[in-house]
Amino acid sequence: MHWDIERNLIAKRSFGVWITLLGAILMASHVSAARRSPTFEQKLQRKISVTWQGQELAIALERLTSTGQIRLWLDRRVDRGQTVTMQCVDQPLALAIEKLAQQQSLGFTRLENIVYFGPQQATLELPTLIGQARDQLTKLPTRVRKHWLRSEATTWPRLSEPRALAKSWLRESLIELTGDEQIPHDLWAEQSLPPLALVDRLVLLLAGFDLTCEITLEGCEIVPIARPLKRARRGRGNGAKNFAPQTRTQKSPRGISREGLSRQRFTLRLENQPLGKVLDQFAQQLQLVVVWDVEDTSQTRAQLVSCNVQQVDLDVLLRQVLAPAGLQHHRRGKQITIHAKP
Repeated sequence: MHWDIERNLIAKRSFGVWITLLGAILMASHVSAARRSPTFEQKLQRKISVTWQGQELAIALERLTSTGQIRLWLDRRVDRGQTVTMQCVDQPLALAIEKLAQQQSLGFTRLENIVYFGPQQATLELPTLIGQARDQLTKLPTRVRKHWLRSEATTWPRLSEPRALAKSWLRESLIELTGDEQIPHDLWAEQSLPPLALVDRLVLLLAGFDLTCEITLEGCEIVPIARPLKRARRGRGNGAKNFAPQTRTQKSPRGISREGLSRQRFTLRLENQPLGKVLDQFAQQLQLVVVWDVEDTSQTRAQLVSCNVQQVDLDVLLRQVLAPAGLQHHRRGKQITIHAKP
């Protein structure tokens, strides 16, 4: 009897040791897998090869999604059936995305772990719209704010209605929604999104209808976008990150005077970037007004330009950017007029 008891104790101890070891193995495997999981930035640097000849844009984007293992959001205002003819051989995914957007005259920006494709103006506005919505959250109690900032993955089936999606998202968080009748009837394709804050998700959905949201303690009201947009405060939680080329200045241009703008020095390197996109970025960063005094604005904006300058003033920077397109500028304060060289 004594021997049986001792044997049982040994068996129990052995079983306990085995469970502990098994747990350690599983935990180690989980940690190892997590370490191997590439970040979004690493995914964008993965080299891919694609060749499209008359391919539909929607199918081309699906290929980028599966090949690069990232998520893309295509604005509903973009024609999904437009054809794409493009080749990338052993190039980073980020470069392929940029090349595709340039070729189709689209804008693109990053929102957390999503790449948004849409009209160029909408791409410039999206970070500001998200910033404005997040600014409104700062006035709310923490218990309310946490519902808006909770990051969750989202999926919806084919033929889902965006109005129903918006209502269900807010209903799950017990937030009252008004003005949803302004979202017109539409049917969307199946989609699966990585974790994204409710406030960002809602702004992203509404932007395609030229709508946004006003958030208060009482709930959320859907309203038309009021243009021109007022610059939002740059909060730490804003997940919008633009891929567009950034100028580096000695001081922040925010709130700079006309005289101060003339004293600023800029460093910029560009290679085959659409002129319109570059100047839009200048206007956004430096609070400039750009006037296009040319025969065909769309064609002029689409021209690709390159430059490489260091520590130059604004006029030299603009001359270097405009020269490859056969253009020149006239600057009066913060207004830049673009016209053809004589």
